[in-house]
Amino acid sequence: HTHTHTHTRLTRQPRDSTFFKLNMNTSSSASSSTSGNSVAGTSSSSTHPGKGLRIAVIGAGIAGLSCGWILGKAGHHHVTLFERSHAGLNAFTYEAPLTQLRSTECADPANNSTSTEALSPNNEDHVKIDVPFRVHIPSYYPNLTNLCRLAGVAVETLRNTTTISHVEEQLCWGYRSLNLGLYSVPWLNWSLQNFRWSFLKFIFQFYQFRRDCARDAHDPAYTTMTIAEYFNLKGYGERFLSELVYPFLSAACTCSYDAVGKYPAHVILNYFLQSATRYRQWRRFSGGSTDLVKKLEAGFDDLCYNVGIASVEPISDEEIVKITTTDGEEFLFDHVVICTPPNTTRQMLSEEHMQRERELLKAFEIESSSITIHNDASLFVADQEQQSKTKFSVFVSTSETKPMIHLTLNRVYPALKGKEPLYETWNCWRSPVEGSVKAEAKFERPLVTLKSEAALRELLAEQGKKRVWFAGSYSTPGCVPLLEGGVLSAATVTRQLGVSLPWQADYSSISEHSRALVTTEDSCKAYSASKPLPWSSLLVVLALISPLVLAHKSCWINK
Repeated sequence: HTHTHTHTRLTRQPRDSTFFKLNMNTSSSASSSTSGNSVAGTSSSSTHPGKGLRIAVIGAGIAGLSCGWILGKAGHHHVTLFERSHAGLNAFTYEAPLTQLRSTECADPANNSTSTEALSPNNEDHVKIDVPFRVHIPSYYPNLTNLCRLAGVAVETLRNTTTISHVEEQLCWGYRSLNLGLYSVPWLNWSLQNFRWSFLKFIFQFYQFRRDCARDAHDPAYTTMTIAEYFNLKGYGERFLSELVYPFLSAACTCSYDAVGKYPAHVILNYFLQSATRYRQWRRFSGGSTDLVKKLEAGFDDLCYNVGIASVEPISDEEIVKITTTDGEEFLFDHVVICTPPNTTRQMLSEEHMQRERELLKAFEIESSSITIHNDASLFVADQEQQSKTKFSVFVSTSETKPMIHLTLNRVYPALKGKEPLYETWNCWRSPVEGSVKAEAKFERPLVTLKSEAALRELLAEQGKKRVWFAGSYSTPGCVPLLEGGVLSAATVTRQLGVSLPWQADYSSISEHSRALVTTEDSCKAYSASKPLPWSSLLVVLALISPLVLAHKSCWINK
């Protein structure tokens, strides 16, 4: 039996606060109005005049928020969000207290004041820091870029400066980005390192890898091959892979070197082709993830935070789906979109009605990581003075299974200029000194393997047949599980629910081998035709070689 019910844990007053609660223990007088366990009075037209389907979205990550915003933009359906935590995408956001951070002698004169008003553009006594720090490149995140534009999420360009330190060899080199219009060209900063001629080999192998990506990313011959097997086949140098390629991919995929090696070759090749060879500028959310969440929440009719989901059970006879919360409450919906990681999704699926889907979700491997906010500069294991001048510092060691990456927050957040150094570190090799840790977050990342790709193909074939849908960064085939994959998965589900996207979908982040699973043949052709800029090859060679010529001109003349 159903009746309207106003949930007591709504974070704001919804536009329509009625829910569809299924009470299996109603009184005898109430049960006499209907027979058995039939679902009476569940017609959306009778309860929600002017609204279409009742749709539940589980999970407030980028996929869930995008799904709700797209559905809400259309305005045809009543959409409810369920999230087990209080924040979803903002779960690990750290609020740095400006008034408690010491000022430094090297403060920027323009920001020398210690008052909160001078340091915080919003006149707040803290600055919200994304954990993990989120950046995106339009060439690999076209749908996220369009979503932010239409939702009114402000973004800003980020000039990238990065150093890579090889601990055992006490070797340090780096690059900075040269922003030209919409493009960003990597410019090697040769003053950072003890110059070695082996860098020249790195440069030409990088150019070779770039050329191979453009040629092989969409070649069917590499769809059944891991990226480790591809590297062995192509014969790239061991140092080039271990000191440059694997650390870069490990940081992008937030996983170990071994996990990177298991990725399908076509996924990594297309990722590198779209993100590292288009030379588009890095961007970040000006207001952080908090602003992104706030804007996307507007698409929902009801918000239910701090509500865990115990089970999702399709009721085939009634063509509805029952949701049971961890508190024992039960709700009915026409469709349910589950936007949680695969291991979490599997736990909430009904064993009786969704056994096959549970088995398929077992194929997705999960790897844990941790991020620490601290002010321990001793974690910079090489050349602390030079490292402090860059935004990103990558440390590589032969004894570690993944790199250690520092982000100097003072060089990213204007409100922290003139304050004591504050760092965000992924994969600390050792614990920071006592008293230096401000916050710590542990999170999980789904991995992409040949096995998970096969399972995903079968899972997508069953998508929606039981009125249960799967969305999330892991559920976009041929794509690294990042923010773009989450948005694109939401776009795919909403389109199958009959809602058109308010922008033209772009499938360039998906390898051509997998695009047919999420779009039409015509759309595949429209976006697979994009090619790298014709002049970019010459531009990157000039950018890499010119600093070398300038830095060592006198040495060559004497010789």
